[in-house]
Amino acid sequence: MSDNKGFIQVRYNEEDFYLKGGFYEVQDWLGAEKRLIGLWLEDPYGEPYMDLTTSFGEFVGAYGTFFPDVNNVSSIEQFLQENLIAFPTQGQKTSGFVTYPAYRISPHVLEKLFTIEEIEAYKRDYDFYDQIDEKYKGNPDWVKQELEAEKKGFDEFIAARQGRA
Repeated sequence: MSDNKGFIQVRYNEEDFYLKGGFYEVQDWLGAEKRLIGLWLEDPYGEPYMDLTTSFGEFVGAYGTFFPDVNNVSSIEQFLQENLIAFPTQGQKTSGFVTYPAYRISPHVLEKLFTIEEIEAYKRDYDFYDQIDEKYKGNPDWVKQELEAEKKGFDEFIAARQGRA
């Protein structure tokens, strides 16, 4: 898994940790390399504490989604939502006797954990019809503009969820 640019300080089980992120590299159904989001916690000394996501070794999900490791981290869903890290989608994946819900990462978190170049490469993994090059030809700031629009939409979602819309 590739490492990231930053971290977010969080509390989990009454202790301080750093939320970090990276990408799992997997192949899609055509054999092309694709990226999936991976999240983990590190202790204040930089030692890995716990993986928060699971990878099925295959390209599943949609842009911005990941599967929390509900099999090994019992309170993961509450942690993700209370810390505004991510929220559930309607997607899921079953492996063995466990059903893993798909979560959508907050664009605010994505921006803190990854560089613009990493986010652009990640977005291109989901550009199945090569629309990015045509749509944003000559606009080097297209990733930043899309992130701003995603953040606005996410903020509206949170406000509506909290009854402030």
